[in-house]
Amino acid sequence: MGNQLRVIGEAAAALTPGLRSEVPDVPWDRLVALAEERAGTPAGMTADEMQRFVERELPQVRESVRHVTL
Repeated sequence: MGNQLRVIGEAAAALTPGLRSEVPDVPWDRLVALAEERAGTPAGMTADEMQRFVERELPQVRESVRHVTL
């Protein structure tokens, strides 16, 4: 799961600030932090924290970006 979260973080970090501003409901800083490897895991999260992130925050991100047209 850590590798997948890191990929999400890297993708979020690669987006331009202008694109990020088009979807202000997304917690961009939190997503970008996933690209940082601390303590061997994305954003230094434990396995339980990663699971909660996937269950609680990613569905909200999905809903926020679902209706965005580029």
